[in-house]
Amino acid sequence: MEPLINILKRAQDGLAQGWLYLPAKQPWQLDTLGQIIDVDTLPDDQVDEDEEPLIAAELGLVATLESGMIESIAASASQLTTPLTDELLLESFQYYYDYDAFLPYSGYVPPSPEAWQQQCDRDFYDCLGQEHIEQPCKNSTCQRGAIEGSVFCKVHHFEMLQQKPCPFSD
Repeated sequence: MEPLINILKRAQDGLAQGWLYLPAKQPWQLDTLGQIIDVDTLPDDQVDEDEEPLIAAELGLVATLESGMIESIAASASQLTTPLTDELLLESFQYYYDYDAFLPYSGYVPPSPEAWQQQCDRDFYDCLGQEHIEQPCKNSTCQRGAIEGSVFCKVHHFEMLQQKPCPFSD
């Protein structure tokens, strides 16, 4: 077992093959103790039925990320600032673990799932293009024009494809 920061710093030069195991029931910090374990090299009597190392369960550790991914995280973090700080390495590791994505910049907080969905819906709605009033929407209660390639206006086309009410009316 060694401090997480040592593992993250070594990742810039390459790590041993395996998965990083860290404590399951505590927040990870620079001095959190962890271990890279290559399950494929362990004898059968040292792994459980799920192919997890018995030592990890005994120590209360959980598999986090594969060593090659940790190397990629460290490389990505090194491009964010010079000099690379221990705190940024940890932030980058935690961000990737939480969001399955590289940290775009230090301090970045991703949008809530609701805000993200709202933005995705808006982007989709905006890409539907202009409505053409000379071609009325097929919905008999609608006074809007159909968009190109559809018999519906933007609102009704959105609702047809997304299978939910359209939150926009512009």
